[in-house]
Amino acid sequence: MILFEMHSILYWTSLIEMGLFVLAMIFYLKLRETMWLAIWFLPHFFRGILGYFINKSFPRSHHVLKDLNFGQEKDHLNFDKAQKSVRASVQKVFFAIFED
Repeated sequence: MILFEMHSILYWTSLIEMGLFVLAMIFYLKLRETMWLAIWFLPHFFRGILGYFINKSFPRSHHVLKDLNFGQEKDHLNFDKAQKSVRASVQKVFFAIFED
């Protein structure tokens, strides 16, 4: 769920930043005398693009779930084993991204 929320937040904030900058540029082109400060928000457009590319490179939650290993069926599953398995799976997926 955390990965889904992170993807969602990153996607929507990137989209909003790019959209608001485009809207500010439209206002700038229409009202040049009063909207000249909109140019200073240019980094937000690039930050939105960077956020989009970061979002595309992050693993999806189904990649993490695919690599989960809880041991044998007869073993008792407790919170510590599940936490270690999830942590190992997340590390494996993230390290695979950065190795490419």
